[in-house]
Amino acid sequence: MTEIKDINGLQLRLNQLGEGLGTAYERYALNRFLEEIAEKRAIQSVLEFPANGVMGVPGLKSMVFALHGISVTLANPSKKILQDARKLWSALGLSASMVVCDLESSPFREESFDLCWNFCCFEHFKDPKNVVSEMKHCSKNYVLTEVQNIFNVGFILHSLYHRIKGEAWDHGERKLMDWRRVSRVYKSCGLQNLEVDGNDMPPWPDINMKVGELLMTQLDTQKVERCDFRPDVKTKTIEEIRDLWSKSPMENHSSPRMLFLRRWHDLVERLTPKRIRVFLCHHPYVIGVK
Repeated sequence: MTEIKDINGLQLRLNQLGEGLGTAYERYALNRFLEEIAEKRAIQSVLEFPANGVMGVPGLKSMVFALHGISVTLANPSKKILQDARKLWSALGLSASMVVCDLESSPFREESFDLCWNFCCFEHFKDPKNVVSEMKHCSKNYVLTEVQNIFNVGFILHSLYHRIKGEAWDHGERKLMDWRRVSRVYKSCGLQNLEVDGNDMPPWPDINMKVGELLMTQLDTQKVERCDFRPDVKTKTIEEIRDLWSKSPMENHSSPRMLFLRRWHDLVERLTPKRIRVFLCHHPYVIGVK
């Protein structure tokens, strides 16, 4: 891969969005993981399907691919989500194709991308098999799905927190937050399970206490504007993001905070056996191959 941007500098910039250490570590671990996939599998083109973003920052997850010169396409049923994503990508000097489309019947030709993937979307699909089948259709080789981890101890605490606070559960269908369920859906779609593992395993449970006020509904793949899987997390405008950047001092990549994240990832998360990591991590994943 050819690196065309300063990935460390960009990640530090994105970590200034005031979401806490947990999200910063998630981004770091996920970016490292996606870099390794791209290198190991010789990925040249990526479709994020759907591209939803994280904590109000649209189109964020696939930026690491673009940083390495990989062609990126972001698809989503919502025009607004992709408009917001385009503004953010442009502000960072990055480019990607943005396609508004249904999740069960996309306009992409068969085998258009080396990798088709999504992050924490599977548990929101009304019919995961239909969406995975479309992902398989779009991919030449690989399909990647990451989910939240129902087995993480923090998941129980977070569920209890919702009950105590009387807040609606907005994280998707619990029974779909299981890599074994993802594997079964892959198999039913004719995909072979190439790799089952997990990432984002910091030294704290996945509690995620940021909850909101709006009720969560299952994603209806036929309604093109209902695409934001976390409706309580409002999408930040590019003006809000710039304002946050201007108020936050730029952090050095060798700061104690970032050194801690990197050392933990390299010395603990990466060296933990897969069979243990998949239970302790915040996000298990399944990579399927056609």
